[in-house]
Formats: sequence, C-alpha cells, structure tokens
Amino acid sequence: MVAPKKLWVVEKPNMASALVAGLTKAFGAKVTNQGTARADGYYELSNGDVVAPFFGHMIEPIFLNEAQKAAKKEEFFAKILPVRVNDFEYAPKPDVKDGKPKMRDGKPVPPAQYKTLIKLFKSAKEIVNAGDIDREGQLIVDEMLEHVGIDPLGSTKPVWRLPLVSNKEDDIVKIVGALERNGDPKWVRRRLAALARQHCDAATGYNASMAYQAVTGYNRMSLGRVQTPVLYLVVKRDEEIDRFKPSNYFVPVVTLPDGTEMRWFKRAGAEGMPGFDAQGRIIDERIAREMVDKISRGLQGTISVCDSKTGRVEPPLPFSAATLASTVAKRTGMTPKEAERAAQSLYERHKAISYVGTDCQFLPQSLHSDANQTLAALARLYPQAAAGANPMLKSKAWNDAKVDEHYAIIPTGKLPTSATAEEKAVFDTVSKRFMAQFYPAHEFLRHSLAALFGQDEFRASRREVTRLGWKEVEGDQELSSRDADAAEEAEHDGEADRAGGERMR
Repeated sequence: MVAPKKLWVVEKPNMASALVAGLTKAFGAKVTNQGTARADGYYELSNGDVVAPFFGHMIEPIFLNEAQKAAKKEEFFAKILPVRVNDFEYAPKPDVKDGKPKMRDGKPVPPAQYKTLIKLFKSAKEIVNAGDIDREGQLIVDEMLEHVGIDPLGSTKPVWRLPLVSNKEDDIVKIVGALERNGDPKWVRRRLAALARQHCDAATGYNASMAYQAVTGYNRMSLGRVQTPVLYLVVKRDEEIDRFKPSNYFVPVVTLPDGTEMRWFKRAGAEGMPGFDAQGRIIDERIAREMVDKISRGLQGTISVCDSKTGRVEPPLPFSAATLASTVAKRTGMTPKEAERAAQSLYERHKAISYVGTDCQFLPQSLHSDANQTLAALARLYPQAAAGANPMLKSKAWNDAKVDEHYAIIPTGKLPTSATAEEKAVFDTVSKRFMAQFYPAHEFLRHSLAALFGQDEFRASRREVTRLGWKEVEGDQELSSRDADAAEEAEHDGEADRAGGERMR
C-alpha cells in the first residue's frame, strides 16, 4: 500500500470524488489508480497525496463484553448500574451483509475500509481532516485518529483541517491552499461538544435501558435521551386526538349590495353565555338565524373600520433539510422520506444541489458572487424565471451571522441529467426558491372592513396585489411564515372558519 505524502480524509465516498476533482485541478495532479480506486478504498494522486473516505463513524463505544451480554440481564444489570462514561471502550463497527453483522469465529468482522484507513493513517506523513465541518464531522475523524494512536492536536504528526462546505470543484480549488490546524480551538470545541453528546446519549441509553430491563424483565426495553421524550410527545398528541370531541358552531354571513361578504367575527363578552361556547363561538343555531333575520329586515350597521394598508412579503428563505422535505411533500404528494432520498441523490450522484444534511436556511455572502453563473445554468431549464432574476439583489437569506456549519440547500449550477420524476420535483423546488432570492418583495394592498350590527361585529378583507415580485417564480405558494402582515391577514380571514363551523346567510 502507498505511503501518502499527505492523506486527505472525508466523511463519505461522494465527497472523496468531489475533493479529488478539486485537488487535481488545484495541484495539476492526476489520479494514478483510477481503475482500481474503488477496490483500493482510496485515490492516489501523482503528487504523492491520497484521498480516502470514511463511511460515517467507523468505530463505536462499547461497554458490555460478549460474556456479560449473555448473562441474565435483569440480575446482571442490577449489579453494575450505574454505568460510568469512562468505562466505555471503542471498537470498529462490524461489516454488514444482508442487514446482519459479519461474524468470523464468533467475532464481528470489521469492514475492509476500516483496515485500509488504519494503514493509511499510520503511514501518512501528514493528515488533512476534510470531514464535514459540523460537530459530528469533526468527531468522526478525530476519534479515529485517537483510536490509531495519533494525536488530533498534531503532536504525533501534522494534522490539518480543511473547512470543506461545498462539493463544487471551483470552491474546493479556492480553499485547499488555506489549511487550518486541526488543533485550533474552534475545531477542538466542536470535537468536545460532539463527544459530550455521544457520551451523554450512550450513558443515558445504557443506564436507563438496563435499569428498565432489570425492573420489568423485558429484555427489549429501550430508552434514550432523544427517543424517549419524542415518544412521549407522540403519545401525548395521540391521546389529545383521541380525547377530541368535535362541536358544531355557526358563522352568519352578510352580503352587501356590492357583493362584499362580511362574516360574523364576535360578540363582545359572549364567551360562555347561553348559545355561545367558551371561545365565544355561536353554538345555538337559533341565535345565528335571528342575527341574519334582523339584518335582512333592515337592521342598520355602523362602520367601525374601513382602511387599506400596504403589505409586503420578502422572498421566503432557502431550504434546510427539514423544510425542503416538508415543502416537497406538501406540493407533490411525495412522502418526506421520498423527498429526502431524491435530494440525497441530487447531491451525491448529480452534484446538482449543495449539502442536504443542513438545518440552516441562510447563505454566506461569499456565495453571492456565484449567482450570475448559477442563474445562467438554470436559464436552460427556467428561461423566463432566470431572465427576471436580478443578481444584484440581496435577500435576507444572505447573512454570514446566521450561517452555521452548513448553509442552505441551493443549486450548484450543474443540471441533473437522467433524473427521476422525484429528483426533478425536488430540483425544481430548490431552484425556484433560489431564483426567488433575486426578485423583489411581493407587495399588496390589504383592504379591511368592519361593521357593528347591534352587539355583533362583522368583518371582511380583501388583498389587491400591486407587485407580484418573487411569486412570479414560486407561483401561488403559501406566504412565508415569517411575514407578520400575512399572518395577521390569515388570522382575520380565518377566525370564523375554524374546523366544524357552518356558514349562515
């Protein structure tokens, strides 16, 4: 096996190929084992460097040995609890075949890539941690270094850090010459934060699970720091749904001579009064009909509000992993899981969108200069939308202060070829949201009318669009939840349309 001059390690195989493309362009090198790279488990470059991928965490914390696992759990667990964090050791994750760990002589078999990485780590003169720049990405490489006996801080041999946030070749070329020390405080803090979370998860899971198994005698009892509170929330919500009892209420509607519909909004102080529920809704049909009859017979109303206000909605933020999956599911009928798989393929196979595991919806200012190039590429698929985009505009999404380890999901400028229908739907959603960042705000006039008929207040509102703005790209999609004006309007328009209501004219 080759002894690397500099070993570049990444978290996933797809990032290895992207990094290789950037390194060969930056250093004028070639891949010397192109035909066997996949079988070798690494890319060897003509300048002596090597690029090798992890498959996520290659090692895992363990506590119980095989004999202890075979003991009668409820008796054994009661003797050893509580488990202390410093009791944990680490072992390679076993290779898996057909969903089951590979075994040899009764012991788990480590994957071939684990063995390859061990040899490369030991023989490399220098190491570059090019893993994901979030906490977990830092830990994945650092824990393996310690496992091999190499100090992540660099005292054993030089260990560098490449803050790789994009799989675009040109972006990689820009940063490979500006390596940081893996032992710099910001990287150390990320490793320690991830390690603390890992230890907390493991210690909580071990102790809670074993304690409940010992008490209940149920050997499959499993508790965890995250799974148990989430399960509680799910159960609590299910119980609330089971206890829910629908009720009917009535919403009188008045139609003015010009066709304007005014809906009953409230009667001041009616909450809990006869014919009204605790929320002030009409539950006695006779009251609703009497109200309509009085107005029909000529009861005069008094206008209390008649105005028009300007409103604007800025372009909605680009997508995080969660908002992309939920938006695609809502618009296309795909499940969130199907949307996630399509997005992952667009990122890994097509390299058409940026990193999809992000929880950030903001973009770094440095990427704004690439807008012209990206919009020019998108113009081949969306000529009208791209032509209307103004790359000089900056939406609220461009905010360095709100960008964390990863930025929002956006197109890379590379169009997906031979994409599935699901991939096309996800790419369409991501691309249009990106182009919306270069459109002006959506603007409108909100006309509001309120009138009192005796004790009862009726309301009507209408929106008049004065500038379509970013909605030229996204169409008639829902407005951003961040917009206070839209939220207020929805509240006014929807107050009388809560589930179970019946309109009365």
